[in-house]
Amino acid sequence: MSSALDSTAVFRDRCRQLTITDAVLQSLLAAGLDTMSKFAFSSSFVPGGIDDQPFVNMITAACGGVAPNAGQMALLRRLLMESHTMSLQDMRSKVDRTEESPALKLQPAERAARYEAQRARLVGLDLTGPLECSHALIDSVCQQYEDNVLKYMPLESLTSRDQELAGEKKDKKLEEQVGIAKGKLVVKAKKDDVEGDVSTDLRVRLAWTRRSLAYDQAGLITYEKLELWVTKLVQRLHDDPPPKYSRITLAQCLEADRRLWTKLGESCRSGIQPVANPAGAGMIKPLDNALDKWCDHPEVTYLLAPLPKARDENEADQFQSKNTPRREHGQGKRQKGQGRGKGGAEPSTPPKKFKGGRNEGRGQSRGNQGKGKSFPKGCISSLPDGRRVCYGFNGCNGCNEADVGAECSHGWHLCGRFACGGEHSLQSCPKK
Repeated sequence: MSSALDSTAVFRDRCRQLTITDAVLQSLLAAGLDTMSKFAFSSSFVPGGIDDQPFVNMITAACGGVAPNAGQMALLRRLLMESHTMSLQDMRSKVDRTEESPALKLQPAERAARYEAQRARLVGLDLTGPLECSHALIDSVCQQYEDNVLKYMPLESLTSRDQELAGEKKDKKLEEQVGIAKGKLVVKAKKDDVEGDVSTDLRVRLAWTRRSLAYDQAGLITYEKLELWVTKLVQRLHDDPPPKYSRITLAQCLEADRRLWTKLGESCRSGIQPVANPAGAGMIKPLDNALDKWCDHPEVTYLLAPLPKARDENEADQFQSKNTPRREHGQGKRQKGQGRGKGGAEPSTPPKKFKGGRNEGRGQSRGNQGKGKSFPKGCISSLPDGRRVCYGFNGCNGCNEADVGAECSHGWHLCGRFACGGEHSLQSCPKK
């Protein structure tokens, strides 16, 4: 509906401002003249005409055959002129409106009437503080009603009344914007839009709830239906993912919400304004039916599926150590007769001497080559959980690269004795 022409609250408020008596006002309301648009075309008389007898006859019939006094008739004529002027201005604004035009503002009386009606209908919901929609948000949604076209609103534009008041500055300087419209040079002030705070999950949840309240006030979508979609988004945002999958992110929820709005716009190309129910009384909201269809549709919900985790290098090493048999560092292919003893101990056969006089033990670790650290006897290569054991730490000379229980470049500084793995070396193992 138009912000002022089709509002009963605006008509009542204007009659009281003009000091029209309650008796005359109740007579007009009983006759069905409860809006400015109805009152403007209640008779064949047009303001500025010579004979207003058709208008006088209409008022007399509405008041039960008794015409009001001269003072009340003067106020009613003024109300008729204002109704005609507003009707012409509304038609002109619709013709001259462009995409860059700002949203039309609701009258204070209509804004208050919608707020009170919503608060009386949604019992148990406190519509104050963070849940009170800003005037800019309500005006933007009502403009979608007037244009009969659905638009997606970014999360930052779903502001509250408190954020709107806090964003206004007394000494704010308005920038002038110069342009050409309808062949005329137009200079107008450019006002900065207030952006809402959506830095936490709770504030995002409150912003989505304010959107549900705004569309409910505009009469486009029922609050309960849109709030079911919001609850689903928040629930998926906090659900525990399956193993090796990541948690649903806020970016995924926003993408799913945008996809839903796209599908709603495609389903309501003919218009989003409520239409009369041909089967009976009441109105049918096209967006409610489209929301029931697309809320659980796979083309929307697939965006809310958990994504696989990216395997990092540490997880890849642990996976390889658990599932791939490893040889000790520095060992080549075992020759015949050089099997490993029980408990992971090396055979008692002395290592073979190579040229140069240096003992290169077959079990010597790669990191200990050239440092004079021999492979300790009875030391296993890795623990049952897949972690490699530092051979230098378990040897006689020790390893200074890390503390006890930590990991160095050769492995973990843990006991390499079979079925031990304590935070001590093999040399000082109490089970030795």
